[in-house]
Amino acid sequence: MHATDFLVYCLLTSKQDDEAPFVNDPYLTKLLTKNEKVVFQTRQHWLSLALQILPEILSSTVITTLITIISRNWVPRQALPWAYLLNLIPLASLLRDVLRWRYHKYVITNRRIIHLSGIIAKNVSDSSLEKVNDVNLEQTFLGRIFDFGNLEILTASELGMERYVSVAFPIQFKKALLEAGDEN
Repeated sequence: MHATDFLVYCLLTSKQDDEAPFVNDPYLTKLLTKNEKVVFQTRQHWLSLALQILPEILSSTVITTLITIISRNWVPRQALPWAYLLNLIPLASLLRDVLRWRYHKYVITNRRIIHLSGIIAKNVSDSSLEKVNDVNLEQTFLGRIFDFGNLEILTASELGMERYVSVAFPIQFKKALLEAGDEN
């Protein structure tokens, strides 16, 4: 496990006491039922975020470079700060992507699997551990190196199958899911 992955793993699964992992999301805490405890939680891998924000970083760099080049010859100095405000467009998009990644979580409790997403408007889907029939893990070569992968959770519920893409620590997620299912 790489140092950054280990740090993220520790942040996501840090323990408040010896029995239950620390749940730092008030919305998730509201969703938990009596005697329900978080066993494992993760989100999409940071590389997924990096690929999402790369276009915004490149756009901002290109805008800044073009404004700097153009300002030397054609734009009056007073208009220069206004021209740099064009960077707010890719930066706002970057902030949106980071917040989406931050609030997109996959949670395993002792009773169910919860998929949380949304910044202001929340989307929650969950499946009872008793209804989980099979868990398929798919890891590419890069996924094995950087510890991410895709999971397909086959259930007996109406949804049938849930696909989790670019999950950080997929092997630990699968193990925690199987162990939580065995305890039920």
